[in-house]
Amino acid sequence: MASECGRRVVEMVWEDLTPKKIQTRKAFEKRDHVAMAMGCSTNAIIHLIAQARRAGQDIGLDDFEKASRKVPVIANVRPSGDIYLMEDFFYAGGLPGLRAGSKEHLHLDCITVTGKPLGDNIARAEVHNDDVIRTVENPIYKEGALAVLKGQSRARWLRDQAECV
Repeated sequence: MASECGRRVVEMVWEDLTPKKIQTRKAFEKRDHVAMAMGCSTNAIIHLIAQARRAGQDIGLDDFEKASRKVPVIANVRPSGDIYLMEDFFYAGGLPGLRAGSKEHLHLDCITVTGKPLGDNIARAEVHNDDVIRTVENPIYKEGALAVLKGQSRARWLRDQAECV
């Protein structure tokens, strides 16, 4: 696999397929939506924002808040899901299956490292276990992989957490 990745990087140089051509705002929005469909951790958000800013894209917490309100969590994988692990997710269809299952939230015309649009890359993706990778009609959560708390909402949440201890 590592040698295939190395080969692809060399091909990308010959094709003049630079990170700037791949790391567009739409591409980062696609990543935001995939993260929400996975029920990602807050740690993933920190890294995605850092990567976007390094690429010169203005992606922030508000973008994740918007994505969280419209993208359902369809990956039934711990800790957001109940019993399945990442290995189960891989065998159920992995990221291609998840992307195919939530494609109405993605920019299918974004060029990827394959040199092809995302839509082409997931055209033949399959989900082999629809309890691990659910449909948008049967999500784990209809929305809310995360919530961005600001101002009084954050203060109220912190107070409530302190009262629970």
